[in-house]
Amino acid sequence: NDELIPNSYDPGNIADQLRCAGVIEAVKVSRAGFSQRFLHDLFVARYKLLDAKAAVTTTGRSDRERCAALLLALTKRGVLEDDK
Repeated sequence: NDELIPNSYDPGNIADQLRCAGVIEAVKVSRAGFSQRFLHDLFVARYKLLDAKAAVTTTGRSDRERCAALLLALTKRGVLEDDK
């Protein structure tokens, strides 16, 4: 974060860092059929900080539903592109 405050995250900065590090491109490749397998719960645990609201509102759902909600939220915010 720009303020250098511990445990303070700016989703926009995180998305930019992931994009620059090639993670977003790796997700696109994965979605195209060249997957690197993540268990749903590990994926949510790792990437929920990109959209904490989506992660919190899915509490009580299955891990797969939480992944889908997180990916949908990121797509709606423009962090990920919809490949449809």
